[in-house]
Amino acid sequence: MLEEARAAESKRDFISKCSIGLKEIRETHGRLRLHEACSVGPVDEATKLRIEANELVSIVTTIVGNTRANAGLKPIRRKPSKSFFKTIPNSTPNSIPNS
Repeated sequence: MLEEARAAESKRDFISKCSIGLKEIRETHGRLRLHEACSVGPVDEATKLRIEANELVSIVTTIVGNTRANAGLKPIRRKPSKSFFKTIPNSTPNSIPNS
């Protein structure tokens, strides 16, 4: 994906292609987290690859952000993602009665 971004015809095209690459890297990062958590294949190799994928997410995110800023485009404001875990009321350690 990022190889295509090098041949972009405009800044917007470059940003679009890099954003597609960023989605792919994030998907890979998520899959590597699953492999690591479920011990699919060599865990140490999955851990190294996950760390590298996380670094690539940071690098490409910075590239997209800087290119948007240099092109005079507004940064994308994303809504905070909802947690996958639901908080259970009254489940804090202080709320457990002493026995």
